[in-house]
Amino acid sequence: PPVITVTRRPGVREHLLATPGHLTKQGIELFETDRGGDITYHGPG
Repeated sequence: PPVITVTRRPGVREHLLATPGHLTKQGIELFETDRGGDITYHGPG
């Protein structure tokens, strides 16, 4: 399934434009990670 990863840095979650509930309804999983960066979509294609 498609996945979105979000780093745990302060303030980054505010960059996510959809609510976790909306993402779940769309079949997209949301995970917090310790990696650098911001928000990354991982999906087919």
